[in-house]
Amino acid sequence: MAATDRASAPHFSCRIYEQPVDGTVHRVARGISQEVATGSDGRPEPLVLLEHRLLEADVPPGEYRALISLRNLRLIRWVHGSPIPEQIAWRGIVDEPPPEVHPDDHRTMIEMAKGLAKSSTTGRLRVRGVDGSWVPIAARVSLVAIDQETTAGLVKFTIDR
Repeated sequence: MAATDRASAPHFSCRIYEQPVDGTVHRVARGISQEVATGSDGRPEPLVLLEHRLLEADVPPGEYRALISLRNLRLIRWVHGSPIPEQIAWRGIVDEPPPEVHPDDHRTMIEMAKGLAKSSTTGRLRVRGVDGSWVPIAARVSLVAIDQETTAGLVKFTIDR
């Protein structure tokens, strides 16, 4: 089969989330449709790549995105395409304080994680800064299936100034 004769198949991917606007909750759907062509090895492009592109497609300025373990509420990884905040302690290196949520905000964090059973959740938390201070953030968390046995929280947050 010539390169121009490659087979292709359409694929549609969509994420639906709730977004509060002026006291009213709106459901917003963001989707992408793509022809998935076979590569030179005859296999189609992995659909996971398309899902990843959708996550990266709309990162507003000042928004950070990370995957968080729902088992221990720790960072799994920063989402590719999102900036990594320089002022938040997350690396676990010698010159930084350990990553931490303010003790007074633990209840809020746990309630946000529990709320994911029903829908995405929002809340305000303080996280440890690289200088030892507490950095206030406004966070929105959505449930993400990593594989059949593993779920995580996709945390989208901005730093409150």
